[in-house]
Amino acid sequence: MQRSLKKLLWDADRAAGLAITAASSHSLDDYLNDEFFRGGIHHQLQIVGEALRKASELDTTLAVSIPDLPRIISFRHRIVHAYDDINAALVWSIIEDHLPRLRRQLASLLAE
Repeated sequence: MQRSLKKLLWDADRAAGLAITAASSHSLDDYLNDEFFRGGIHHQLQIVGEALRKASELDTTLAVSIPDLPRIISFRHRIVHAYDDINAALVWSIIEDHLPRLRRQLASLLAE
């Protein structure tokens, strides 16, 4: 695996882990009511999406290992460009349900 590809996958994994860790000590209400916390979560999700977008340019087969790759990248664009129309329940679901699965996929890739 190329060093730059591995670095991008590591960045995505780290950002996903930070989002999960931050959310573990907070609630959906905290996310809704604390702009600073919400901004931090959004930033980590942006990093996940951007790192995976760049990684997919280096390895066009990445979507085989990460089936949700197009949705992850699309959600990054939504956070950046439609920041005023983000579904809070969806963000919380991504953190609780999707990021742990993504981290397992990334761990497999990083172990190669």
